[in-house]
Amino acid sequence: MRYFDLHCDTATFAHTHNNAIDSKIMHINFSEEIPFTSWCQLFAVFIPDDLRGKAALDYFNNVVAYFKKQVLLHSQKVELCKTMQNVSRTLRQNKCAAILSVEGGAVLAGELRNVEYIKKIGVKALGLTWNGPNELGFGSAENKGLTEFGVQVVQELVRQKIAVDVSHLSDAGFYDVCNVISEPFIATHSNARKICSHVRNLTDEQFIEIRNRGGLVGMNFYYNFLRDTDSENAGIDDIIAHMEHFLSLGGENIVAIGSDFDGAGIHPEINSVYKIDALQNRMLRRNFSDTLVDKILFKNAYQFFQKIM
Repeated sequence: MRYFDLHCDTATFAHTHNNAIDSKIMHINFSEEIPFTSWCQLFAVFIPDDLRGKAALDYFNNVVAYFKKQVLLHSQKVELCKTMQNVSRTLRQNKCAAILSVEGGAVLAGELRNVEYIKKIGVKALGLTWNGPNELGFGSAENKGLTEFGVQVVQELVRQKIAVDVSHLSDAGFYDVCNVISEPFIATHSNARKICSHVRNLTDEQFIEIRNRGGLVGMNFYYNFLRDTDSENAGIDDIIAHMEHFLSLGGENIVAIGSDFDGAGIHPEINSVYKIDALQNRMLRRNFSDTLVDKILFKNAYQFFQKIM
């Protein structure tokens, strides 16, 4: 089984709680043997909404430094990768290919030159906002668009080959991104608003826009984004319902996984990387072909990042 996850908060969680990355209290940990034949994982550095300017960039640097030390301590199971050559070698060694991302454009501290800085660190995807406003624009809590600086950042991200991530971005900001660039962009951890009406989820129109550009949409396991009622009981069947809706919109090559592990409340049946096989088995029982399962769980994301990296 191959697995590529577009979003987890494990690096930030480990730093915040001073945890080793083999701690079993985390959704993603390296306490057991690697459960996949190939495993690529985007580890997001989450920038809290109360950090702006230099404080946000300093926080990013601290989390990355802590995570790098942890990766070195567990180098038999995980390796940080900046290029596809790194990824390929790491997968051949049956280790997790870890790729850095950021959740929150405040990491740039309002300086366009910091796009190149985070690229040198190894960041391959940047979520423009979290829930609140920052120097780039507004999160889903307030439907306003990109700032002038945000427009410049989106253009520079494309130039630097860092994936533009619109998860958490406002609807107005989403369409500003569409107007600013013609290249593919991604929603690392967003579900279907048609199935669950939370504003964090994508409308059909938004999904189709991402599909038409050849982007990616990662299915989020957070129960509040899966179901409008009785959400705490939302689990694997609800995740698959979102997949099936996006597949009905022509998403065979677009749908991927963005679990939100270690950053959200997740049903016990799927609240660990060691339980992904339960999702795979349920998909197969729901008549997903082996080929389609592999596309969603790995291939779609892998092929996209082949181009980025």
